[in-house]
Amino acid sequence: MFTWTAGTSLVVALSLANSPSEDGARATAPGQHATTRPGKTRQEQETDNTRAAARYRTVVGTTKSDDGLDSQRRVDAQTPGFATAIEVDHIGGATPSDAVAEVLDRSVATTTRSVGGLGQFSAVSIRGSSPQQVELLSDGIPLGDSFVGAVNLGDLSLTPLAGIEIYRGYVPIAMGASAIGGVINLVSRPPNKQRSHGKVRVRGEAGSFGTRGAHISLWHPIARRLALSVDGSYAGSSGEYRYFDDRATPQYTADDRITFRQQNGYNRGLTRLRLDHRAGPWHTFIQGYGLFKQQQIPGPAGSSPPPTGLTTGLGKLMLASTRSRLGAGGRLRWLGSLGYSGRELAVTPKLTGLVPQYERTRVVDTYLSPRLRLPVWRGGFFQLAADLRNEWIAIHNYTGIARNPAGELDRTRHRVGVGVELEQFLFNRRLRLVPAFRAEALRSRFPNSDGSDQLSAQQRLRTDIAMSPRFGARLRVAAGIDIRGSVGRYFRPPTVLELFGSRGAIVGNEELKPEQGTTLDAGLTFDRALATTHRLYAQVAGFSRHSRDTIAMLPTGIAVRAFNLAGTRVHGLESAVVLSLWSRRAELAGNYTLMPTRNLEAAPDGSSRPLPGRPRHQLFIRASTGHRFDTRDGSRIAPRIAYTLDYLDAMYLDPSGRVAIAPRAIHGASIVVAFDERVRWALEARNLTNRITTTWDASAYDNIGAVKTPLVDYLRYPLPGLSVMMHMTFDLDVPACRRRKTCTNI
Repeated sequence: MFTWTAGTSLVVALSLANSPSEDGARATAPGQHATTRPGKTRQEQETDNTRAAARYRTVVGTTKSDDGLDSQRRVDAQTPGFATAIEVDHIGGATPSDAVAEVLDRSVATTTRSVGGLGQFSAVSIRGSSPQQVELLSDGIPLGDSFVGAVNLGDLSLTPLAGIEIYRGYVPIAMGASAIGGVINLVSRPPNKQRSHGKVRVRGEAGSFGTRGAHISLWHPIARRLALSVDGSYAGSSGEYRYFDDRATPQYTADDRITFRQQNGYNRGLTRLRLDHRAGPWHTFIQGYGLFKQQQIPGPAGSSPPPTGLTTGLGKLMLASTRSRLGAGGRLRWLGSLGYSGRELAVTPKLTGLVPQYERTRVVDTYLSPRLRLPVWRGGFFQLAADLRNEWIAIHNYTGIARNPAGELDRTRHRVGVGVELEQFLFNRRLRLVPAFRAEALRSRFPNSDGSDQLSAQQRLRTDIAMSPRFGARLRVAAGIDIRGSVGRYFRPPTVLELFGSRGAIVGNEELKPEQGTTLDAGLTFDRALATTHRLYAQVAGFSRHSRDTIAMLPTGIAVRAFNLAGTRVHGLESAVVLSLWSRRAELAGNYTLMPTRNLEAAPDGSSRPLPGRPRHQLFIRASTGHRFDTRDGSRIAPRIAYTLDYLDAMYLDPSGRVAIAPRAIHGASIVVAFDERVRWALEARNLTNRITTTWDASAYDNIGAVKTPLVDYLRYPLPGLSVMMHMTFDLDVPACRRRKTCTNI
């Protein structure tokens, strides 16, 4: 049970900040002439120049548009590598507010693993990485802790977010060196920029399996240069969906049955308060975030775990201050945060005579990071980023109804990182070269105060130092067409759990080495208008990742222990496309990933094996069409229908590469109706075929061939059949100031 506890007891502190825009952008577009032509006034000529610049930005894809790709273009301009930007307001259908894992799973080269149901534990993999190799941030501030390493996506919400950024290759120096698998950056919804009024958004949602939610958001200017943002939400679900139960005996079919998922419910409350202030070149915000969640912990298909409950409470205070105008494209930014989280796991055995077990964890986390960007010469920018992070982790164990103390563990980790980056533009900014280097030092301390361990007589200390060089390049071969590439070396230190274990079924290994990984990718991005009303955006890239000293949990008798393996190797091809026709009256979007994997730890017969949980082929397609109708009374109605297809190739469940689940294709459909851009009604159905079974290739065992098994995720957690979700959203204007002088743009 405590093996599963380590995977589910995660602390997620969702702190949000403004996303920076591209620096150093020229005010005049290529081919734009600022000289005054005869016969025109200076004001008329300036108007012509503005229109010419707007036409150019439309071609290269940097103008404000309604196609949902503004964030994508901004991210493409910021990084020389490959990244995906998801705008929350442009996510189609009736996506639940807690469906962060589902949204990520539909992105190129990204796979999520879930125990089934909204709000339950989910982890993410990018380009075949492990969840611990993916760094999850909120505008540069880490969200995960050093205990488990992976972040539970089931604790996150889309409500306060404007977008999600996924950096798959080149990782900016400010985002750390531990991201062998890439970085996911959460971007907060910015404050309302209206001078004279605020805005309120109210949303209600309901769906299958007892899913429900209520959310309210307020953006309001409250004084001169000061704005307030408030978010409050509730979400919950019973998670009792039907699934096919083979009783964990796929070869024996007499005991098969259709049953309901148990211990899969949750209730979660979330609050966020943020103040933004501008004064000259400074923009400062302070934000507080709080979450309280109660949930049950389900088991895999065919299992009947004891009743297990997890209670999570966390709060985080975040402060950021940015000074712009340090030369052309220069800025100074300070980020800091203070977080506290607590969680309690309660296991109640079903058999009489066994005592209940409780595990209580407390984490205090501080973070400070200055970041400086300065112009140094023509077309050159120097960037410096440093960060200091301290974590204190306390774990208390109790037994019995009276909760008698059974042990106390204290763990600390201190991290210091420094990175430098040179950004050089050449040939009229067509070529961009970005060499960078980052160094990190970590110190882990594990004193055991209760004397129950054989090594508790001494304090356990560990120091890890790692270097992370990287290089990225971007070449603009034509307007809207870029060739990109990057190479870098990254590392991941062992987590506290992997080093020192946990009471129960996980044994620590203090001799673990940090994982070392080298990533390489190359390809192109395409963003062009095909005609007056048609547009195509596409990414195509090949990638390779080689990881050495890979850390894996392997069974050792009745417990599991972390070991360093020889390594893993992943080669692949990824592609994404958005085709907009007739000004988005019809749109086709999709992505495809080919990802062969290899475990470099040779099998007993000397052959190589694929990595478990990584599908070789992954495909997502979304086709939609809609139209805006203007009524005689001036109202606007904009209906839109969509079809989706999620295809996942067969993947292996075990490290030996013998047990595989069959490919699956999940179909979905949705309809969305917007009224005057203030009211939005959406209805969506997932898994239209109500598929809850698949086949398991058991030919490797006794030559019995394919057998019927539940439709499951990695680690055999069953997935739901047909589900329906509906939500209604209202956007309302709120008067802000009686006197115009007291308000200004924020």
